[in-house]
Amino acid sequence: MLVFSVHARIDLRAAIRNTWGSEVENGSWPGNGSIGRSVKLLFLFGRSDSSLGNTVIREESALYGDIVQGDFRESYYNLTLKSVMGIRWVALYCPKAKFILRADDDVFIDVKNLIYFLEIDNNRPQEAIYGRELKKDVVRRTGRCAVDKAAFSLNEYPTYVPGNSFVLSGRIYARIDCTAGVLPCIHIEDAFVTAIIGKILGIKIVNDVGFTHWYETQPKPVNSTTRFAFPPRTSPRGFSTSCGWLEEEYNGLLYHTQRRVRSDVVGKYWVPEQ
Repeated sequence: MLVFSVHARIDLRAAIRNTWGSEVENGSWPGNGSIGRSVKLLFLFGRSDSSLGNTVIREESALYGDIVQGDFRESYYNLTLKSVMGIRWVALYCPKAKFILRADDDVFIDVKNLIYFLEIDNNRPQEAIYGRELKKDVVRRTGRCAVDKAAFSLNEYPTYVPGNSFVLSGRIYARIDCTAGVLPCIHIEDAFVTAIIGKILGIKIVNDVGFTHWYETQPKPVNSTTRFAFPPRTSPRGFSTSCGWLEEEYNGLLYHTQRRVRSDVVGKYWVPEQ
């Protein structure tokens, strides 16, 4: 599981490690016993402009062993470099991995549901990208999402899946890594990996409502058996509330299953005032 984070979001990483990330590392899931598979959680970073930010990541790496940092500037415009770095890391160090999950650090992942979804159907394509498909997305030429025509000349992206949560099957990540190295890079990471490279390699997109869309504001309850990625609720206080959101959903899962896995989750983190 590759989780995109930035250096300052210490509270979000702590929340993940103390909720769904902790249970994954322990090989269990609330109310369901063993998850039945070996799963590795990693947080991905670029290089911070702040020496303090880089120090924080080094300390977390020494403490938890779950950090991968690339030699490029941490920036929205380098998300594609971060994605390719994570895929390359898996290709080098976990070459037998069956799947790669890519997720943002403010998304709650129901790993038990996700594993069940990926393994229940033996007829699923061996080479696939799993997510919530987005069709006919217009290529922006101005603003933060602007892409130069020299890098991508079409007016619409091929069908792709939003980057807050998607899964790559294990048979394609090495090919994605190789292909990324010979293409003009655009910073719209999810479109680059799942639309452009996916189209070139002929990889099938498997659409499923169990994944989250970036525009969702009120997801279904976390105890749903059909969902495995849940976005944070919209809040005027921004991402500072995401830590509480992760814990709230995790505690809801514990309540639903009538089982407490950790006694120190409730109230452990406070939401900083803005």
